[in-house]
Amino acid sequence: MTSPTMLAQLAAARTALPEMRHVSWEPFDDDAPLAAARAAFGRPLLARPRLQDADVVLLLDADPLGPGPEQIAHARNWSDRRRKAPMHRLYSIEASPSLSGSMVDRRQAAGPRDLAAACHVLAAALGGGSGPLPTLPPQLERLVRDAARDLKAAHGRALVIAGERQPEAVHAFAAWANGVLAAPQDWIAPVSGDVSPTVAALPLWPTTCTRAVSVPSSCLMPTRSMPPPPHWGSSRRWRASPSRSRPAVSATKPVPPRNGACHSPTFWRTGTTGAHPMAPLRSRSRSSTRSSTPAHRPLSLT
Repeated sequence: MTSPTMLAQLAAARTALPEMRHVSWEPFDDDAPLAAARAAFGRPLLARPRLQDADVVLLLDADPLGPGPEQIAHARNWSDRRRKAPMHRLYSIEASPSLSGSMVDRRQAAGPRDLAAACHVLAAALGGGSGPLPTLPPQLERLVRDAARDLKAAHGRALVIAGERQPEAVHAFAAWANGVLAAPQDWIAPVSGDVSPTVAALPLWPTTCTRAVSVPSSCLMPTRSMPPPPHWGSSRRWRASPSRSRPAVSATKPVPPRNGACHSPTFWRTGTTGAHPMAPLRSRSRSSTRSSTPAHRPLSLT
């Protein structure tokens, strides 16, 4: 949550209701990056990569150019890099195609298990970790080996970005790798003061709804009075009024049939179907222009 107005209202609600428990849930959250930063730095932080200053970029199921709150900023940094310096050397390991994946030099499709194994191999190549390494598919192994070589060669200008869908362990590896590589990346504090995990707050939802509380009016958004319904000027149209929003159906009035007869004004006045009020005018018009014989009489052939 980044709205200053909403954050101020929540602060006012907490002041008025000390025992209030705020539960928030969104389909996209920052739980994994915040937890990884808390484990690495001791406090929740959010990474802000500087794509314009990176020469080599490794995307771990990340899509910085795709949809997201930082899409505009990343696109601008990307375009600044293209105008002022040679293009990045881009590697991507992702499970499904993305906009950023279509722009990279080398891309390899990999599931969650292979991506986690690739992180172990990369950690060993960058000087961390020990013990036996997992086995990777041949194509993924070649990409990881070449990416590790280029990342170490571009020390200070190399960047590793983990995707939002990745777990805490992958984000922790990305934070460690960027620290080893002295990556062009900034860390900022979350805008929202409430950094509690949204997933952990979900089980609290049933218990928070069991007791009703009264919220002061000062904590609520101002409301506007709605204008009255419009009144139609034509006499042949139904006019809406505050006391009668639409024709009511009673026990003494028949239900409109499922054909065009219900559109007749005669039905709404008397409850029976009848001819359209303009029907006599139409018949007179046809009879006067086409033939002098009335329209309801058959023509004689003799």
